Amino acid sequence: VAAIKTAIAKTDYLVDYIKDKDKEPMWDGSIYAYSSKRKSNADWKGKAAVQVKGKNIETLDVFAIKYDLEVVNLINYKKDGGLIFFVVGIDNNGDTKIFYKALTPYLINEVLSGKEDQGTIRTSFELFPTDKNEICNVVMDFIRDAKKQELFTHNKIPTLEEFLVSEGKNISYGFQYSGIGYDKND
Repeated sequence: VAAIKTAIAKTDYLVDYIKDKDKEPMWDGSIYAYSSKRKSNADWKGKAAVQVKGKNIETLDVFAIKYDLEVVNLINYKKDGGLIFFVVGIDNNGDTKIFYKALTPYLINEVLSGKEDQGTIRTSFELFPTDKNEICNVVMDFIRDAKKQELFTHNKIPTLEEFLVSEGKNISYGFQYSGIGYDKND
């Protein structure tokens, strides 16, 4: 938890509410995102639920790791709108490296597909960025995408045909990204 708190603390737009020595079964807290460095309630963009696990690793010279996720927890994460799952690799010297998976409802469905009867699913985790702006972008992208994927939190996801009949045929497509620390002209 200390490694995650340290990473979040160096950012300008995020605040962690992650408990030390947490005994809550599936969530360890949240990361709040703001649109301003003031971090006032008026600037609040949303929150990302988080789970933090530690894993002993022999060397920190890796860029990805695998970790077993419990199927029952994945189902509950999906019901709750997803979460960012952190695995902190800890070497024999006590040095750490953070890995993560932004488990949006859509991604959880992909991970679970055909494996709902298993106890656990081995999943790849990528290296968490160290740049403060990239950290903000990961969290803000997750918050935005999870909100847009609310439809995927349900057990029965409608087919495109069912969706078109129930919602009408006036559908548009869009693309968004978080660009903190980037020149908007680029």
